[in-house]
Amino acid sequence: MGYEIKKFDINGEKLLYFMIEQLGIPERAGKRLIDKGRVKLNGELVTNKGVRGVGEVEVLFYEPTPSVQLMPVFDSEDFAVFEKPPFMLSHPNGFHVEECLLDSIKKLYGNIANVTHRLDYETSGLIVASKTKDAESILKTTFETRGIKKEYTALLRGHLKETKEVECLLENIKTLEVKIMQGASKNGKHSLTIFEPLEYFEKEDATLVSVKPLTGRLHQIRVHSSMIGHPIMGEPLYGNDINTARDYLDKKLSTEARLRLTGAKRICLHASKISFEYKGKNFEIASTADIRSEFLASLSN
Repeated sequence: MGYEIKKFDINGEKLLYFMIEQLGIPERAGKRLIDKGRVKLNGELVTNKGVRGVGEVEVLFYEPTPSVQLMPVFDSEDFAVFEKPPFMLSHPNGFHVEECLLDSIKKLYGNIANVTHRLDYETSGLIVASKTKDAESILKTTFETRGIKKEYTALLRGHLKETKEVECLLENIKTLEVKIMQGASKNGKHSLTIFEPLEYFEKEDATLVSVKPLTGRLHQIRVHSSMIGHPIMGEPLYGNDINTARDYLDKKLSTEARLRLTGAKRICLHASKISFEYKGKNFEIASTADIRSEFLASLSN
């Protein structure tokens, strides 16, 4: 469900301790809610953590209530690995998010659990979730220092006949109102991706590929596949005209129009394998999804 407003009547108690008792959260989390401006007393934002209250308390609180509980594909004492479906956020991006992967994670492991990296809304596949703050810190640092290797499976337009390596500098580009797009630039950040063909579907004129991004730039795989003339099936931002990109971002691109213009109803990109070292032990986790069939199903009505 994401964020919701919790309301309580208070009668002279210290607001901080009253609030954390009502919500069942640690003191540190309660202080953080006040610091972030998410607590009101009788309609006024609370800034004094030691105040005693009389009246109505309102707390903007994140409540993990998934409509469908996602279960991990790998589970350990400190972390778990989930498969995020397409069309689901990894983490809430505002106060009106109805559901995201973090709902399932926190429902299973408590409010201290967290995602340690993210996938785009439409990209499906493996995400690592930490169960403790210590594990979160270690895993996020491992991601930031490129200690975690990821492999993707994608369905590209056309016939990719041989392995392709794409290397360039990437940065944000401003194309009309579309400001989140990435493009090659002399002043960007280094990016490198390897595309290896696995299977060609003649009827659909599409190639299933293994993708190894050796850097982790925003939209890297999506940009690089377009640069070699084989954009990802279903890709609305790269490999199409600016009107398609704008309509997609404005949520005006119908399913029928998207299928006609991009070849699929979703971005056919899936995080299929992840490997890393954690506390001296090596882990390699592979996706259990039949992503080949899922991709092909997205190519038709």
